[in-house]
Parts: sequence; structure tokens; C-alpha cells
Amino acid sequence: MEVVDATSTASQVAPEEDVISSMPDIVISNILDRLPIQEAVRTGILSKEWRYKWKILSQLDFDMDFHRFLQDKGKEMYYKRIISRMLLLLKGSIKKFSLCIVEECHSVMDAEDINNWIIFLTENGLKQLTLIYVDPPVQRLRLTSHIFSCRELTHMELYHCSLHPTSDFYGFPNLVHLDLASVWFEETYTCGKFLSRCPNLEILGLHFFTRVEELELAQLVKLRELSLDLPYCEFLADAKRSVLTALPCLEKLALYNVDFKSKIMVSFALELIRSSPNLRSLTIIAERSNAVPASEIDYSRMGQLKLQKVQLCVITGLKQEEYFIKSLLACSPLLKTMVIESYSRHGESDFAMKLLKLHRASPIAEIDLVQGLSWCPNLEILGLHFFTRVEELELAQLVKLRELSLDLPYCEFLADAKRSVLTALPCLEKLALYNVDFKSKIMVSFALELIQSSPNLRSLTIIAERSNAVPASEIDYSRMGQLKLQKVQLCVITGLKQEEYFIKSLLACSPLLKTMVIESYSRHGESDFAMKLLKLHRASPIAEIDLVQGLSWSPLWG
Repeated sequence: MEVVDATSTASQVAPEEDVISSMPDIVISNILDRLPIQEAVRTGILSKEWRYKWKILSQLDFDMDFHRFLQDKGKEMYYKRIISRMLLLLKGSIKKFSLCIVEECHSVMDAEDINNWIIFLTENGLKQLTLIYVDPPVQRLRLTSHIFSCRELTHMELYHCSLHPTSDFYGFPNLVHLDLASVWFEETYTCGKFLSRCPNLEILGLHFFTRVEELELAQLVKLRELSLDLPYCEFLADAKRSVLTALPCLEKLALYNVDFKSKIMVSFALELIRSSPNLRSLTIIAERSNAVPASEIDYSRMGQLKLQKVQLCVITGLKQEEYFIKSLLACSPLLKTMVIESYSRHGESDFAMKLLKLHRASPIAEIDLVQGLSWCPNLEILGLHFFTRVEELELAQLVKLRELSLDLPYCEFLADAKRSVLTALPCLEKLALYNVDFKSKIMVSFALELIQSSPNLRSLTIIAERSNAVPASEIDYSRMGQLKLQKVQLCVITGLKQEEYFIKSLLACSPLLKTMVIESYSRHGESDFAMKLLKLHRASPIAEIDLVQGLSWSPLWG
């Protein structure tokens, strides 16, 4: 008779131990924090033990993906309620809070709601705060003074806010990462004074109007990464006085919208590079302007650099750009790669021939000359407001692009609009076109082709340009297929026949349309234009047309 091991049998029939559920709360919290909020809450369906595990979340990231999740469920109007309830239901301290405020949120939450959340968070161990307006209102969000009592903050990103530090504000001693865009300080408080009270800053991004010398960058001795939007900076005539002294720890520098025709702007950039003895990475995005090129700049003071990686974007082949590249190559013996995004009108090959002749201090340096935006395959949001040839943008390569804004007067088009777009933009959900001249056949044709080539477009904003040009011949709208547009804003509409045809086409091809806002500047009166709109067929049974006069409404696009 076979002897059976009772212990072995018992182990076979006993239920398996739930290893995950038995983990410490701090480990489970760490796992949940890495999930999108909606996925973290859904873990409650796993078992009874997991029903309320999500309440130990220590990070709340209400980002664009969360907003899209609510939008897909038709629950975006509950955004405010969901945030308030989650803040109240969570058990422990909330160390990280990120809030992405989209246009649709303006009607369901206001400054008081956001400030109440911040007050609650500052009393519950907040360390990282991010507030971003995707579609900012006209007025900046005035942040509550409670934020200045949160001395434990290590990371802060603010967009479209105004700051009013209190008299007893002694700084953020633990802040290491600060990013400010479209931020305003009260008149008696400078940005430099604010930065001086953040002595341990390591990463800094500034994208708003400020006087450079007031920043007192020299005080930020621990700064490792710096990004500046130069058109928003006011410089001293003496670039050296704007920087003042060395930035010993700076390893990564990004300068946006640098006008190489501006001597003072380029001189400041050079001084910043020269004053960073340990700089390893440099990114410069140039700005294309119609200004007269400035006199030559002195590059002789540029010493040896430790640069290893350089990216230069929107380079058009100007002499000033060539001198700048020549100087970097000659002074960077450790350089490994230099990526140059070329928009040269003289052709890529001509520019490449010039680059071949430049001396390189580094024997291993590789120069990668790329055309247009082909080197940014993962771009999701793109805004272009400078002179460019549209076909050079190679939009078709940006398969992940979700949002696009273009200033059409700055675009040079091919006669065949279809060749300017080339192919579909499968992920594009939001499109904004500025200064569209409805009297220009090629411009309107391009706009139509862009709309038609975006099968998932949800939101469209067009700001028209009033011109004295002779109206072009009629445009063919017959190729316009069904669209998924839900929201349309048309601004500076004067009642032209061409505008009427455009509106007629959008209404007829948008069965999911919810709202169309038309800002009318019609000389024939609002009622006449309204009578014309009433006669237009609407494919959507729920579409509402809101006709507003002139500047009587508040723009939803900042």
C-alpha cells in the first residue's frame, strides 16, 4: 500500500497565497503610482482586498490622457468633482499633484477650486506641483499665497499663473526643479529675487518676459540644466553683464527662438556658453525673421568647450549661423554629434558642402544634417509661426501628431495643395490655423486638404485675415469626406462668399459636430449673416451655431 505524504497533499489543495496583496502598502502604493489614475482605480475590481487599495495613492496625475479618458466616456463635466472626491478619499500624504487644464474645464472649474486644492495639498505633504493650461484663458491664474508656505516642494511647473510672494516668504530650500511659462510676478517682486530664495535649484526653465540681469543666474551655483526663451528676455547692451559670472555645474543648455540676425541675442548665447565650463549638451532653436542682419560678432573670446552633443534647429543657412557653427566645431574637442535641422532655401546639398569645409577640433565628431522635422518622429504637439515652405515640413512623417497650429501667411505653398500635405495625419485631433486669407485659393485649398487628411480631427480653430485682395476663383469642396469634428471656432469672419462656402462644407460633412462659434465682423450686419447660416444644411442633429459680434466674446484660444 502506497504511503501518502499528508503534508504534501495539504500543500497541493491549500489555496495559493496572494503574494501581491500581502505586500506592504508602501510597495503597493509605489506600483499604483506608476499607473494612470483611471487604471489605478480600476484595480478595485481585482478582489475584495483590492477594492479600496487605490486610496493609498501618493501621486495624482490629471494629465491629457486622463482628460481624454473622461471625454471618451462623456464625463468631462465631472472633472472638478472627480478631483475633489479623490483628494478627500486618499488616506496618506499626496506627494505629487499634476493638473492639465484644457479649454473644456474652464466652465466646470475656476481659480477658487484650484486654489482650494492647493491649500489642501500644502497641508498634506506636497512635494511636486504641476499646473498647465493647454488652452489658457485671457486672465492668469492667481495662485494662493499658501503655496509659499510649502517649504517641502522639490519640483514645480507653472504655466499661465501669477505669483504674489508674501513678506514672510523665505524661499523653497528643497526646490531642485522649476519650470515657469507665461508667469507674472507682482511689481514689487522680481523673478531674480524669487530665484535667489531657491538656492538648491538644479533644473530651471523660464519662458516669460524678464530682464536677464535680474535673474541673477550666478547665484544658482548648483544649476545643471537651463532652458530660456530668448524673445521673452530683455538684455543689456553688454552681454557679459547679463551673465555676470560662470555657471560651474551647468551641463545642459536649451535656448529657444534665437534670432541669429540679432547681435545682442547671439552675443548673450555665446556668453552663456562660454561661462559654462562643464557644458555637455546644447540645443538651440532658431527664429526666422525678416530683420536686417546685424554686424559681425566677435567669436575670438570663445575658449575650449566640453560640448559632446549639439542640436541646432530651424537653421536657414545664414552667414551668422554658419559662423556660429564654425565656432562651436573649432572649440569643441570632445564633440560626438551635431544635429542640424536645415530649412535652407539654397538646398540641403549646398549647405552640406559649406559644412564639409569647416574645421573640427574633435576627430570623432559626426554632423547629421536633416531636413525639416524628420528628426522628431515622436512629436505630439507642434506650433509653427515662422517663414517656411510647407512641403519641407514633411508633416506626413509626424504620425503621432495630435495638435498642430500654423500661421499660414508665414507658409510658402506649392500650387498643388495636396502635394503640400502628401498623406494623412492619423492621430491629429486639434488643428489651429492663424491668419487664413479666404480670398487666397491656395491658402484655403491647403486648409481643406489638411482637414480632409486628418480622419480623427475633433477640434478646429481658424482665425481669418482681413485683406484687400481680389477674391480668387471658386474652390472645389466636392472631395471633402465625412469628418469627426465636434467643435469649430471661426474668428474674424466678414461674411465673404468664400467663408460661407467653407462653413457650408464643414456643416454638411460633420455629423458629430456639437458647437460652432463664429466671430462675425460682417459689414452687412449680424442678422443678415445669421439668415444665411440658417439656410445651411447640418449633418449633425445636435449642432449649435453661436454667432457672436466682433470682440464681444472672450477667445478660447490663448
